[in-house]
Amino acid sequence: MNQRPRAVIRDESGIVVPPERWNDEQRRQARASIIDQFRRGFQRHTLEEVRHEMAARWSYVESWEEEKAVREWILSQLDGLIGGGNKAGGAGPDAAGPGSPEFLDPIAARDRH
Repeated sequence: MNQRPRAVIRDESGIVVPPERWNDEQRRQARASIIDQFRRGFQRHTLEEVRHEMAARWSYVESWEEEKAVREWILSQLDGLIGGGNKAGGAGPDAAGPGSPEFLDPIAARDRH
């Protein structure tokens, strides 16, 4: 994770709504999107890779919900390392990783599928 997760909220016509104009529902959607981004990601293959990614994710945490999501991500990474990768429930090939459009704009990615 090379930047803090962010949410892109679009109105009914598909135009991006700036954060300062979000209503309460859009704020909830954005918060849920960001928390989900902290929770997801590709399965790392070594403990060192997990350590580096964990340090990066922790550096962006700003709320208890985000911290909880990072803890869930850590547990899934450890489960994947212990169980031999994707066979044990690690992130699959369709997981959104840093830099992917799904990672940066999960709402738009959901609408594309």
